[in-house]
Amino acid sequence: MNKILLLIVLGTPLYTQPYTIMLNPAGNAQNTGRHIHDTFERSYTLRLAEQIKKSLEQEAVSVSVLLTRLPGEVAEPLQYANFANRVPADLYLSLHCFQEQSTKPRLYIYQFSYGEQFALPKNSFSFYTYDQAHLLNLKTTTIYANALHTSLSNYQKLFDMQGPYKIPFLPLIGITCPAFGIELGLKNSKSWNDFVVPLVEAIMAMINGKMS
Repeated sequence: MNKILLLIVLGTPLYTQPYTIMLNPAGNAQNTGRHIHDTFERSYTLRLAEQIKKSLEQEAVSVSVLLTRLPGEVAEPLQYANFANRVPADLYLSLHCFQEQSTKPRLYIYQFSYGEQFALPKNSFSFYTYDQAHLLNLKTTTIYANALHTSLSNYQKLFDMQGPYKIPFLPLIGITCPAFGIELGLKNSKSWNDFVVPLVEAIMAMINGKMS
């Protein structure tokens, strides 16, 4: 079976922003996601993404935050990847939720990987298979993963942090910039709010080095 080719054009952004973050709230108009308390996963992830966007843009005026979807929209993971690559985004976070059964909430961090250790060389115009796109910024992704882990470790009293796990996490496939999946355990219908401040601080920790 032939591998799908993803055209990656570096250095030709659609927009010019000092720093662009793309948030992907899991689910869409056709895919509700998991049933959680009084509604579905797609509702919680969108609320979370909107609040993170609002908080980040208030805290850092030089940051632009884009959402992959709005209510009622439908798209596939590779469409989100193409969007992120064309902008181009500097950081991509895919947000996911589940109904927490444990006593203490859990937060999982995922990084796309097939177990590779080496980054690909960057060219101004190149073809790579879509499942190799994450290797283009592997070193930066590793630095960001350490910052993400360190920052969220400050909130271990609120939740148990798991990861970052390096796995072939489908929502991150084909994305060239540093990208992470964040999965949150919700104890009740309002507990998504408890993760906003920790995630905003973790995002700022990841990007502060670039913006300083």
